[in-house]
Amino acid sequence: MMPLSASSMNRVSYMCPVTISNDVVQGQTDIQDSLTVDSGGNLYIINAPVYVGGPNQPDHGHRTAHLVIRNGGAMTLLGNLPDHMTVFLGDKANGSLEINGGRLLMGQGRIQGAREHEGRIAMTDGWLFASEVDLPAEGSELVIRHGLMRIRKLSGNASTRIYGGVLHVKEEARASRIHLIDDGVLLLGSVTSQPSADVMAGAGINFRGDGGALVIRIPHPENALTRTREAEHVFDELLRRGKLFHDSEPMTSFQGFHMREFTGHDGLAYAALRPSAQLNAEQNQVTRLLHTFMYGGSEKDMPI
Repeated sequence: MMPLSASSMNRVSYMCPVTISNDVVQGQTDIQDSLTVDSGGNLYIINAPVYVGGPNQPDHGHRTAHLVIRNGGAMTLLGNLPDHMTVFLGDKANGSLEINGGRLLMGQGRIQGAREHEGRIAMTDGWLFASEVDLPAEGSELVIRHGLMRIRKLSGNASTRIYGGVLHVKEEARASRIHLIDDGVLLLGSVTSQPSADVMAGAGINFRGDGGALVIRIPHPENALTRTREAEHVFDELLRRGKLFHDSEPMTSFQGFHMREFTGHDGLAYAALRPSAQLNAEQNQVTRLLHTFMYGGSEKDMPI
């Protein structure tokens, strides 16, 4: 009978489908079939990479390797060596990361796809905190249906679709077009990084139908007039550089869109751009999502 996993002093390999509850790995982790961190489970990786369909995948191996974090399970990359704290998606096989009610906490670690094999990240609910996500292979996907993904940089050729939840990119979004659908929210910028059309829009941002919201953190929020001008400048630059689309058609003006600045739970200034039709909807899920993200569902009124 084939063992579920094989370990050495510096490597752990999962060669068949494995579900774990609690484990600590201090060496390289190879996932050749599927590894699931399930309800209440915790997997800690210390100063070592994780390969999902990586270089140790046998030539007769599976077409796609899966890392699944679900039902309250958590995977945490720990350590003081950021270059070692990497989840590699794909090498000899396609790599898939699925988060469904789980948490992937990577600190300064990154998610790196391969050029030859597709990488796929799918979030149904939960958290993903990482420094960078790079999925360079054509056919790669980043799909968020609910939850929060917070990263410093996004790059590559992945098709990015946000149906719900929030994708927060702090510094750079040099990726393929990002599609905002239904209740999806893209948040750009951070306390120390000013949103810029040069580095923040990649191949563009596409509002599909009446869905989606583009939110920016506004620098220099000294007064209301400054906030408005700063927000308008960022959105105007995105429009002028051809980075904004509506139903895949280039936007030439903001007709049919609404912009409003507001103060978040952290006391910082934000501005949201979204289709005006959302303001007339009886059940405005985008407003509700932004309210929950900014204020944790409190009774505070959100003028947006």
